[in-house]
Amino acid sequence: MGPDAFRFADFLHAAGQRLWQILPLNPTQVESGNSPYHSRSVFAGNPLFISPDFLVRDGFLRGEDIPPLPGTRRERVDFRLVTAHRENLLTKAFAVSGGHPREGYDDFCRRHSGWLEDYALFLAARKKYAGRQWREWPDDIRGREPNALERLAGDTAWEVEKEKFIQYLFFRQWKELREYCARKGVRVVGDLPIYPTFDSADVWANPECFKLDAEGSPRAVAGVPPDRSRWGPRRSGPCSAPVSAGSQSLPAPGRGAARAWRGGRPGCAR
Repeated sequence: MGPDAFRFADFLHAAGQRLWQILPLNPTQVESGNSPYHSRSVFAGNPLFISPDFLVRDGFLRGEDIPPLPGTRRERVDFRLVTAHRENLLTKAFAVSGGHPREGYDDFCRRHSGWLEDYALFLAARKKYAGRQWREWPDDIRGREPNALERLAGDTAWEVEKEKFIQYLFFRQWKELREYCARKGVRVVGDLPIYPTFDSADVWANPECFKLDAEGSPRAVAGVPPDRSRWGPRRSGPCSAPVSAGSQSLPAPGRGAARAWRGGRPGCAR
């Protein structure tokens, strides 16, 4: 979402194009092949898209804070190197902010409160529990007992706030790019993950929306038999939680949830 994205919008405008089609912008993981359809959140944005150039421009980093990316080639992306490099930059940007981001951050957190806190806590818990799936976490955390979640939030407060700050940076830049495209008469259209991933903040925070057994394992998953694709756990039926909009082929959720989904997820038509 840096300068090159704006130059591409200029190119589309000059060429008389009115649509820019993109893949989902959700977070990806190296261990999942960096597929945007296998994400730990159907609402969050991918930190890899945050522009270091604009972090410098906006005062979150200095130019000397950005080291060259080692061992990369233009024709091939080494996602392990890129991910580690970007995580270090974003952690540094959060440290520079002193844990007290600038104006607009609190409003951002309020507007995205339906998913942001659970997502940040989920990532902090994964780090605390050595990257294990949520169903392998302690029973009280896996079952989201209020006292246990409160203790977890206290133990991981810095990490939780950092992840929320990273999402603030993503949506700040994403909004700027969308608005620029709109001024150029270019609409951004894209795809969305059809089903939430099992090991995601969405399923952990809303287990009642999915067909899970007593141990938290999926009782049914969706997919495509010919190539054995597995998309994710099936929904258990109509559910008021925002995550219920993650499926495009099952009964629609309540209108309020659908509106929140269309308005809050990156990758929707704009």
